[in-house]
Amino acid sequence: MSTIRPRISVIIPVFEQWDLLEACLAALQEQDFPADQFEVIVVNNEARADIELAVHEPLNLRLVHETVPGSYAARNCGIEHALGDVLAFTDADCIPAPGWLKAITGTLADETIARVGGPVVDRLPADVDPIIAEYQHVLSYNTEAWSQHGWAITGNMAAKRSVFDDIGMFDGSMKSGGDRFWGMRAQEAGYAIAYSKGMEIKHTARVDTEEILTRIRRIVHGDFDVLERNNDKAGMEKSLRRLKGRAWRPPLKFLSSKHLSTPLGVWDRVRYIGFRWRIRREMLSAAQNFFAGGQAERR
Repeated sequence: MSTIRPRISVIIPVFEQWDLLEACLAALQEQDFPADQFEVIVVNNEARADIELAVHEPLNLRLVHETVPGSYAARNCGIEHALGDVLAFTDADCIPAPGWLKAITGTLADETIARVGGPVVDRLPADVDPIIAEYQHVLSYNTEAWSQHGWAITGNMAAKRSVFDDIGMFDGSMKSGGDRFWGMRAQEAGYAIAYSKGMEIKHTARVDTEEILTRIRRIVHGDFDVLERNNDKAGMEKSLRRLKGRAWRPPLKFLSSKHLSTPLGVWDRVRYIGFRWRIRREMLSAAQNFFAGGQAERR
């Protein structure tokens, strides 16, 4: 490992997705950015400690371990080991564009900007089920709008280390929504966020139905967690009423093509209605699990 002090520390928590990490590391190796000015910290968030990483020259690469479950606990571990003045976050299933690090440093060179987020573009296989492809339009990451509300997802976010030094780290007990919760704290403390289109990440989208449902349940649980931590009881009640009202109504509007982003035949539209209806019920189930004191799923 190099003894130089890097400008940027890239932190990647990993739980189970070791097969996808290789492409992420390869993309970091191809960055249009001096190799001696950034380091990569991979955080193993599994109970097993026998993980080994292949050498990725010229990456300044380190593997650290965090046994407390949860991506935010893992990111906090990465922060503790980081040497850079800028902390950049992405995930094992993400592929940063060649200019990713350059876009980060270019944006944060502005003394008035403390944080930055960028686009996240889903990658879908050519043979994906058309109803899954349609739903990915619903799940797409509206990162520019989120940055306008003061936060960015940790799949593609960077911040000056001084922000963490001031307001603290992520809430390591959260399984979802921790990036939004931390971002809101940073916004309230006056740390401005910018959006850089050059800071693009390609994300390997989930195409398996069960994986999509797992993600949906985790997101819903995280949304309620954030509302509760902000003591927004009215928002929690409103969201729960909305989920209850939608859970038992099939979304028949999708029989009409005007409500779809991609062209679907009649049978696929019927299948899509069933799929969306199942998602509505899973969302309600996740909310009920939250109110019953249940834990969020990790993936």
